[in-house]
Amino acid sequence: MRQKTRDEKKLILLFENNEAIANLIETILTEAGYKVTRCVRPEEFPETYAEWQEIDLVVLDLMMGYDGLPDEWQKDTKNGDLTGLVVMKRMCKNPSVPVVIETGLGDDELISEAESVLGETHKTRTLNRPFTKRELLEAVKGLLR
Repeated sequence: MRQKTRDEKKLILLFENNEAIANLIETILTEAGYKVTRCVRPEEFPETYAEWQEIDLVVLDLMMGYDGLPDEWQKDTKNGDLTGLVVMKRMCKNPSVPVVIETGLGDDELISEAESVLGETHKTRTLNRPFTKRELLEAVKGLLR
């Protein structure tokens, strides 16, 4: 990954299927000076990821509730439904990208599993919804240092 110049905006990939939450996160990050690209459907992730080789950070919803995954994604699932864990397993191919895991579940066991999937290879921070603008920006800034 090439280093960005001082004036280049950091690029954040936002993978969140809830439109209202995605809009809010994108607004917060954009107003803070980041460039944001969004994935709404799982099949967009591999294409977007390949297209944006310069991604600096990923903000990822842990539970997306999307079914009907493309065949190549099915092998990483238990029941064919998309979760942040499925996306994380696919992300392990590029360990240099830090990840903010965001969730509204409050399920400590699932959060722990999610952190362990990437924990060895990626820098991660977990945010439980509802989170504040300040919490989101602190997590992003902390991971981008």
